[in-house]
Amino acid sequence: MKAGEFYSILSAFFNRVSGIKGCLHIAAADGATKTQFGTFVVQEDATFTTITGTNGSNESINVKVLLGINGKTMKAGAVITVPLGTRITLMTLSAGAVIGYNE
Repeated sequence: MKAGEFYSILSAFFNRVSGIKGCLHIAAADGATKTQFGTFVVQEDATFTTITGTNGSNESINVKVLLGINGKTMKAGAVITVPLGTRITLMTLSAGAVIGYNE
C-alpha cells in the first residue's frame, strides 16, 4: 500500500466516525429522505422501510439486506456503519428516529 492510499483510507475513516461534515436527523414522520452518509446512530427504536445506497462503483444497493437488518427493529443507541466505499443515499423509517453522519 502506498502512503497516499493509506492517508486516503485514514481520512475516509476519520470523516465517517467523526461526522466532521455534519449530520441529519431523520424520523419516521419525515418520509423518504435523501442522504449522503455512511454511519447512523439510532435515537429511538427504529424499523426501516427502505435504506438504499451506492457501492464503490455507484451501483444502487439495498443496504438493509447488506447489513442484515431487513425486517428487524434496531434498538436506541445502536451505531450502524456501512462498509467503506458504500454510502446511504435514501432512507425511510416506518418507526423511530436516527441521526446520520455525513462523510
